[in-house]
Amino acid sequence: MISLVALGIGNVVFEYRLFNMMLFSDAETIRETMVQTYLPFNEIIGESFDIFVNGMMHVEDLHQFFVMPICLAYLLLLNVRYIVKKNVKGIFTNYYNLCFLIIVFNCVVYGLYYSQSVEHLIETLVPPLTGFQYNRTIFFNPFLWCTMLFIFIYRLYLWISNKVNSEQGKKSFIYKALIGIPYVIIFVAALIVLVSPTKYNDLYHTAKLTARSEIFGHENDALNFKEFYSTKLFDEIKEDLDYKTGEYSVAYGMHPAILEYNGIYTLDGYLGFYPQSYKEAFREVIAPALDRMEPSRLYFDEWGARCYLYSGTDLSIVMATKSMSEVTDNDIYINAAALKELGCKYIFSRIDITNTDKTGIKLIKSYTDNSSPYTIYVYTID
Repeated sequence: MISLVALGIGNVVFEYRLFNMMLFSDAETIRETMVQTYLPFNEIIGESFDIFVNGMMHVEDLHQFFVMPICLAYLLLLNVRYIVKKNVKGIFTNYYNLCFLIIVFNCVVYGLYYSQSVEHLIETLVPPLTGFQYNRTIFFNPFLWCTMLFIFIYRLYLWISNKVNSEQGKKSFIYKALIGIPYVIIFVAALIVLVSPTKYNDLYHTAKLTARSEIFGHENDALNFKEFYSTKLFDEIKEDLDYKTGEYSVAYGMHPAILEYNGIYTLDGYLGFYPQSYKEAFREVIAPALDRMEPSRLYFDEWGARCYLYSGTDLSIVMATKSMSEVTDNDIYINAAALKELGCKYIFSRIDITNTDKTGIKLIKSYTDNSSPYTIYVYTID
């Protein structure tokens, strides 16, 4: 508990600007202008049930294949026993049932997030929480499913141990064989998670790509951690540019996080909470691209957390791959004057931009290094 409190205080201290803006500032933020998707009541029920069974993309724990059937079977057995023994109090005091109720509560909350009535109620009662994604309590569910499984395993182990140590158990080979079941359950539950190719299973993908490269000799197009950030290459770029701390830049064809990791200040980024005024100022920069791509316009105007330079032709030009095979147009569509007004000095691009003369930007130099798969083109604004 002390550790959790310390972590919470540390988060508030380091993110003081975020909390100040969210709780004590009257400044309008992107959270107040995000377009929320609302569902009718029957679909809210369906969404809650779906999230109970399948979980959420960001917390894909695969509990539905093994953990959930075991936990629900034990839940039924446990409470039927309480009812048969007329021990109603036991139903409400068992930690196992509490974990299950919290899971159900999180799923209901997740569904209610899409209720317009609930949204308006929160906006009225607690205005600072306007746009707050309270449905993220669903992130606790994988932990709770595992907690339920471990409670079951612990109780199963105690039950089997008591049977083995009984007079009948000492004479029975069957009871002695059962002692391994809890270990098998733990092994299978862990194995399903480790070997499944889910989106965020870094262990699986790292092992797969390493085997593909080292054992079978195939070239991987996916970037590893070292290649993604390419610190040596960016150190050389900063030295050559005589980059000064505080000189602002933007990224094109790559995540701004790459620049940020390498100590380069950015005007763009993946920002879940920032002033609406800045969103509008940055929109002037990317307006030429958004005018050409309706999906990108809706993505930015109705959400806006990905404050990036967009392509005017392709849906996405940001790829964690060595190749840029999905890029079909090397032209950039930006308002360079608006970008300059924001204080931008450099544009770092993985794409060799072909319409620099029409856009008002100028190539400084292209950079490569043997340690990196990138070719980085650095531009400045005329």
